[in-house]
Amino acid sequence: MTFFEIFDEVKATFMQADVSDFRGHLALQVNITGEGEGRFYAELSDGKLNVGLMSITTETYCL
Repeated sequence: MTFFEIFDEVKATFMQADVSDFRGHLALQVNITGEGEGRFYAELSDGKLNVGLMSITTETYCL
């Protein structure tokens, strides 16, 4: 699969989630390695979900 095929499939799955009762803020970064390499994010904030592509220039720090 290409990165965009993976991204589209995961985004479609995430967007089916009912997050309307979620309060607060949560941000996730998803890193895909190997074939279809790339990264994207999912962000929940007070009952709203956003899934998008990350900039190539975004700095990443892994702990």
